[in-house]
Amino acid sequence: LSCREASKIIRISKSSVQRAINCFEETGAFHDRRRSGRPKKLNDRNVRMLKRLTENDGRYSSREITNKLNNSLKNPHCKKKCLAHFNWTINDWKRVIFSNETTFYVIKRKNKVKIWRTKDEQWKEGCMEVAAIGGGGRVNFWGAIASEGTDNYLIPKVHLYQMENDFFYQHDNARYHVSRQVQTKLHELGIKLSEWSAKSPDLNAIKHLWSIIDDKLKSRSISSVNELTEALSTEWLSIKPELCYELVFTMSKKIQKCIANNGKYIHY
Repeated sequence: LSCREASKIIRISKSSVQRAINCFEETGAFHDRRRSGRPKKLNDRNVRMLKRLTENDGRYSSREITNKLNNSLKNPHCKKKCLAHFNWTINDWKRVIFSNETTFYVIKRKNKVKIWRTKDEQWKEGCMEVAAIGGGGRVNFWGAIASEGTDNYLIPKVHLYQMENDFFYQHDNARYHVSRQVQTKLHELGIKLSEWSAKSPDLNAIKHLWSIIDDKLKSRSISSVNELTEALSTEWLSIKPELCYELVFTMSKKIQKCIANNGKYIHY
């Protein structure tokens, strides 16, 4: 039986018949050989972690999930930095000025929210979100704290607490913080930096202050950026020095927990 005759009988092209014959002669079967393809970038552990991330909160974007998965690479570096501060006492931490910036929203919403879910979770309560009506808006906020209290200006704060020759300035190593222009200015001012890992596991004392302020804002009726700005100013000015001291005082315990957890995120 020729290839031409076989192609007419089974109604496929002559070239397909020829390829099938050649495949059988090479492999002893008609199905394609197993292809290696592009190697997986995720191992079994990554897949399990990815599943947990999307089960707990399906609203993470692919970029956010990638960042969370990649944080495991930074854990040894975070642990190394923590070990360098392991023996610090409260007197050492009192020499540090912690700074950070965050964003507060009038109405945190988007026109479209994507969610990770299984096929049978379409109408699950956790996969639904009530649409908020309103113009929304946001306010970017920067602040700094030390054990003595809060302030919005770095240099006046240093002079106020007489820390000129004996303090460290700590920030989160965001790209705009480590730019050449910023580094040059800090060098000109003679400011000593407290080295810290980028995206460290919430070891900046001021980050907990943002959560406290955000909780207080929930009890307010805010419908515009002006109202949000006024409310933020009021809450910031109402923060007592005792609270800042307490946040700084817990730094040693946070360091110990982070080391015990191999540089990973901690619940504190």
